[in-house]
Amino acid sequence: MNIPVPESPIAGMDLCDHLAVVKGTAARGGAGAVPTVWPDTIAVLRFAHFAEDGLGGAADFQRRLTAPAALSPWSGSTELKYAFRLKTVTLWKLTGADPNNAAHWTLVPGPFDAAWWLPSWRAAIIEGGDTTGPSTEEGRELGLFSWDPRAWSRWLGEGSQEVPGNPGNTIEHVCDEVAPADPSCAYGRAREYAYGVLGQFRAEPPAGAAFPSRFKVFARFLDGLDAGMLAALGADAGWTWIPGAVAPLHGAIDLHGTVLAEGWRFPSWRAVGKIVGTAPIVLPLSKPLLGGELVLEVCTDKDAAVVTTGICDAMPSGDGMIDGFTGKSKTKYSGSSLQPFLVGDQWALRLLKNVLEGQYPGTIDAVAVDVDPNGSTATLTAYDANNGVLGTATTVGAGRQWLRIEAPGIVKMRLTGEKQPVVYEVLGRKRPILDLVTFKPSDWPQVIAVDIHDKQTALEPEILKGEGECPKLRYKLPESDGWTRVEVAPWNRGDVALVALCGVTSRRGRPSRPRSTTAPR
Repeated sequence: MNIPVPESPIAGMDLCDHLAVVKGTAARGGAGAVPTVWPDTIAVLRFAHFAEDGLGGAADFQRRLTAPAALSPWSGSTELKYAFRLKTVTLWKLTGADPNNAAHWTLVPGPFDAAWWLPSWRAAIIEGGDTTGPSTEEGRELGLFSWDPRAWSRWLGEGSQEVPGNPGNTIEHVCDEVAPADPSCAYGRAREYAYGVLGQFRAEPPAGAAFPSRFKVFARFLDGLDAGMLAALGADAGWTWIPGAVAPLHGAIDLHGTVLAEGWRFPSWRAVGKIVGTAPIVLPLSKPLLGGELVLEVCTDKDAAVVTTGICDAMPSGDGMIDGFTGKSKTKYSGSSLQPFLVGDQWALRLLKNVLEGQYPGTIDAVAVDVDPNGSTATLTAYDANNGVLGTATTVGAGRQWLRIEAPGIVKMRLTGEKQPVVYEVLGRKRPILDLVTFKPSDWPQVIAVDIHDKQTALEPEILKGEGECPKLRYKLPESDGWTRVEVAPWNRGDVALVALCGVTSRRGRPSRPRSTTAPR
């Protein structure tokens, strides 16, 4: 591939006095008459594009002020970009009669003072409107033979009243309303590795943005959760963990002029091929957004796994003996000489005849009993509809313990003991994962935005594109003092993919002193 050689980024050299007022221009390429200079002359190299300082610490010109950093060294079009690096700057003295003869020039070694400074050709404030805004990629200027060129002062004095860079023009515009930054989008397709999180997504400014918003979106779980824990607890419930990944969308979408065919699919669980739900995802922002939008693709599964929190029955309250009760789960418990009593703030049930049976209204796949064997043995047995034994669990000792049996088709449980065991709670299904992850039925994923004041706002979805099983949804971030993160709740109807998070980071600020900032080329 033949890459075109770019033009030199050096736009020229001005010769200034100690106040940085331009007194002359150096001839380019050694052609033309040699300009007159004075002892306080400052030579100012002007760059059309940002150039990385590659002179090194042993260069003849010692930079006393560090070059203002750029977020990106690249300049050019969307099809072809270049990056420039300044490698050498040397001083030569004319020691002969002919300035066009290289032999008549002698190298003058340093060190000499030098300083990078921002260009001063335009206004010292950001004007807004259609005026080109600042950019970190704008070309700098390198002042030679001085460490403090004070670039802004060059436009003071007669004849420069109409020059945009005249700091005297700042006062009348310092309180003018300015335009917001141009919005940018972080795309799910561009997921990058980042330590300690699920990934990061860099905002990509649109082509031609004068003052682009620059931010990063991170993806992580809720505090206290990690992939290992969620995968393990899900496995205990019979779920298979599916990690997050960049994956094709179910139909491309044109979002603000950018065609997107991939997104970042949220981590999720499945059971026997059916979706159980997506993991809770938090999307923190590296900078607050004043407004924006979250775009998700949601794909509804026809067959979603039924997620239940389990059947949990507390023991009844009251005085005296009972021979049975109905639990909150509609399970009917029975036994001879059952004695309720209060332990602290919890009711318990003593089995004076050492037996408690429970008949479930339907079938369950696990049963657990919180029991104190009272220093002896306690045994839990699970039965099917034909009164066949599906499993048993036994414990011995004193103090509260859990007995558990997992088996499909349980319709009845029976707890027996030897020394009047005490029962505190009976669970039809104990899934620790559901203590950490809550699946609330909803047509679409529930999204909450959190601002800089830690105030939460629920965002409503609107269908951006597509009908049927995999539409693209937009959740609009209204204008605010700044949104710091977006939280997407678990969704148990299908898969969710991050398409984009777009927004504006800040309004154009003004410098604290009368000097120019930067602008794109």
